[in-house]
Amino acid sequence: MNPTNTTITTAALAALCVACGSQPTDEEYDDVATGVAALVQENPGSETEAIRDAVDAATGEVPAGLSREGMGTLTGQRGAVSYDFALTCQDVDGATLTPCDERTDAARLVVDVEGTLDTARYAAAFTRTGDWQLTGLTGATATLEGSGTFDLQSEFQALYREEMRTFVLDYDARYEGVRIRTADGAPVGGTITYDVHATRTRTRAFRDVEREIDVSAVVTFDESGTATLTLDGARRYEIQGNGGVTRAD
Repeated sequence: MNPTNTTITTAALAALCVACGSQPTDEEYDDVATGVAALVQENPGSETEAIRDAVDAATGEVPAGLSREGMGTLTGQRGAVSYDFALTCQDVDGATLTPCDERTDAARLVVDVEGTLDTARYAAAFTRTGDWQLTGLTGATATLEGSGTFDLQSEFQALYREEMRTFVLDYDARYEGVRIRTADGAPVGGTITYDVHATRTRTRAFRDVEREIDVSAVVTFDESGTATLTLDGARRYEIQGNGGVTRAD
């Protein structure tokens, strides 16, 4: 083999190993936590907003900025985020309701949302999907189960560091026993599990560094309406109501 070719091959393999899927660093865990927190709490297109919209739409209210298109479809836009909901609803006896109204006890909601998010610390272009089942909507607390996806291109200030990061994030989400207070649509129990694949780019000394990591992220809601985030079963964070995040350990 030509020595030059050997050198090129060795260099290429070394470059590929930047993305070899090794254990995430402390900084990378912080970066993933920042991204998850921005999607969970009180931002356009967030989980908290979508859950509240789901309860309103299923019980006959048209969420702000949306309009009804036919019996089970709601579409609309809030700022830079567009929404498309497809609903089917049933009463406590299992009879189909058209349209959904205050008698709804169970509903299936298919969600498609896309747009941009721009906060003081976090900016992203994103698309999301969801296929949710809601039950117990006639009671004080409903339950949400289902699945979903998120795809984001994001830029944000690193947690605890004066450094800008760029991430491409792909999430597969599972909603398990998420309890929702029907009076206001707030999540007060249960978990959302995200399988996160992240491609990181950051600028350091005028050089972009790329790396790929995979992280399991579990968001747990409690009765107070706050949420905790656990990464890979060990790294814990507190998610704040405004979408911020702090280490819990």
